[in-house]
Amino acid sequence: MIVAYGSEDNPQGVWVASGRFMNTDGHRFTLQNKNVYEIYHGDNLFNPLGTHTHNGEVVRRRIASIENTFSTDVKYFFYNGIDNCYEICECPLSTARRRNNGQRVSTTLFQSTYNNFTSSVPAPEGGDAETNYHYADGSIISYGQAYGYRRYPLANPNNLNDLVNLIRMPDNLNFNQETGSNRVRATFTYRNTARRYCNPESFAGFLGSLIQLDREDIVCTGMCFADATSYPSVTHPNGDSVDTAYLATLTREQLKVNAFNDFYFDNVYKGYGYKIINGVQVTTISWLPSLTNATAISGHEDHLHAGDFDSNKLLILN
Repeated sequence: MIVAYGSEDNPQGVWVASGRFMNTDGHRFTLQNKNVYEIYHGDNLFNPLGTHTHNGEVVRRRIASIENTFSTDVKYFFYNGIDNCYEICECPLSTARRRNNGQRVSTTLFQSTYNNFTSSVPAPEGGDAETNYHYADGSIISYGQAYGYRRYPLANPNNLNDLVNLIRMPDNLNFNQETGSNRVRATFTYRNTARRYCNPESFAGFLGSLIQLDREDIVCTGMCFADATSYPSVTHPNGDSVDTAYLATLTREQLKVNAFNDFYFDNVYKGYGYKIINGVQVTTISWLPSLTNATAISGHEDHLHAGDFDSNKLLILN
């Protein structure tokens, strides 16, 4: 590799740009000090990531990453079916103490040995939580009038180095390039949530799912907060899960479930399609029971949960 200076007939001229190089074929490329995720279309035959077994089939891997401990930014690239590469977005990277799943509690006095919090602060604006209470063991209890109290304990209170990486997701992403079968569209908006942090690899899976869906009406209802808590959900700590509002029909929603499965989310949860109100069963979404490859669980009548991204399916390139 040689550094690219000025025009091709003036190799000693002023450089074109910092980090700009040329390979032996004369093609220019840029090196940047970033963490990188590469996401591939399932039909990309130029995909160099090799194969693995997924859902009982031998298929090409879809996601790879280049880890960089010196960078606080993450870039996401997508290679479409004909191997054109697009930079989808760049996200700032941070760390937080890793947390276990949350617990429903009825008071801030959650344990006799921690009978009071050490401090309290307002919760992030735009969500359901109103106040966060901090405790000596690192636990956080979040409170909101609509959902009550949730406690989020540290996974390892005595290990200060047990950290999880989080990226700050873009606000209302709208990426759209090419047309037809080669289109690369990653589009979503938020609704009623301030949970805009996500595990970097889970977000790669989310982007791959969005592009496979190729829709402009995907609504995200949140991942986690910067401190790795996830009020009011107790199953979203550390940003390894994605919530989305249901689409209008069974066919559309089934394609969304399939996309999450294709991009390595192991557990997808749906609602039952009804609620019990004053002892009476009231239908919410009549076709939810027919949605396959998703498990019915309470609390999911208005959104789909895609969780437990399988990190073993991710290929680390460095």
